Amino acid sequence: MKIIKESKDFYELERWIHELIQKVSRQLLEWTAEKMDRKGIKEIATKLSTGTTFRRVAKSIKLPFLSY
Repeated sequence: MKIIKESKDFYELERWIHELIQKVSRQLLEWTAEKMDRKGIKEIATKLSTGTTFRRVAKSIKLPFLSY
């Protein structure tokens, strides 16, 4: 409601809404990436604790930074 009350014209309102959407989208992307990172790290730790080599773990979860 603050955005609507403070906007002087539709262009400004549209700009505020666009900025708000960008902030929300960026936050959702960050949360998703963090969750994926945690899940990946947990999976790597679990596999490494069973005695599997890091290269074999990397191949099984397809880490992009290692060449096979």
